[in-house]
Amino acid sequence: MHAVNTVNAPAPLSLTGDADENWQLFNFDFENYLKIVGEENGQGRTKIAFLLNCVGLPVKKKYIGHIAKLDPVQKAELETLDNVIELIKRLSRPKVNESIEKFELEDWNHSVNSTPESNRRSRLATTETCRHP
Repeated sequence: MHAVNTVNAPAPLSLTGDADENWQLFNFDFENYLKIVGEENGQGRTKIAFLLNCVGLPVKKKYIGHIAKLDPVQKAELETLDNVIELIKRLSRPKVNESIEKFELEDWNHSVNSTPESNRRSRLATTETCRHP
């Protein structure tokens, strides 16, 4: 009787820290995983399925969200492993810092009976958050 060995998939692609280093480590483990399970010479779609199964939930969510916005021609381009890898690498990179500023609008109405606390609540209620790319 032969012993059945199970092989764990590689650890998910980390989205924290150095994106290039994270990809190199994940890809190294992923390529070894494909060799162990006998898929290193598999078809592109099979490798894509293995890759998407291994990248981890946060990356998978970004990938699914991205492809949902694509037209059929753009989706067809993702049928090659190289294009899927490039997309995953791009999606796993942190975005450029976003500047967030708060502006207080000076149009509150103060009543004669207002208290400092009610004035503070009024200011907070009129504060708007603006995002700048």
